[in-house]
Amino acid sequence: MTDRIQGFAVTLNHDMREDDVEHVVNALKMVKGVAAVEPVIGDIRDAMARDRVRSDVHTRIFVAVHRIFKEADWDPSQ
Repeated sequence: MTDRIQGFAVTLNHDMREDDVEHVVNALKMVKGVAAVEPVIGDIRDAMARDRVRSDVHTRIFVAVHRIFKEADWDPSQ
């Protein structure tokens, strides 16, 4: 038996102003089988989640670079 797909979640690569997404909404509505397109408003929780991910990525990059230079016995003062 094959599963039935009820819908899709589309995530934008960056937040867009409400008045700038009309063309995206219209394009999605033109796709065959699309019944509705409802924009999702970003809020402070979204911004906080992105900031936490960004901080985690920065920390991981810093640790990785630090390990590389430590293993190479690199001294920036020389």
